Amino acid sequence: AAFARAAAALPDKGLRAALFQRLDGRPTDLLLWRQIRPEATDPFAHDQEN
Repeated sequence: AAFARAAAALPDKGLRAALFQRLDGRPTDLLLWRQIRPEATDPFAHDQEN
C-alpha cells in the first residue's frame, strides 16, 4: 500500500505505469519506448528529379 501511495504521488503517468508493471514482474520496454520515441519528421533529402 505504501508503494501505491508513493507511485500515485508522481506527476508523470507514464512513469507510474512503468513502476507498477515492474512491481508485477512485467516487461516495460514497449511502454518506455512509447514514452521516448522521437517524433516523425520529413526525410532528410527530397528527390527533385522526375
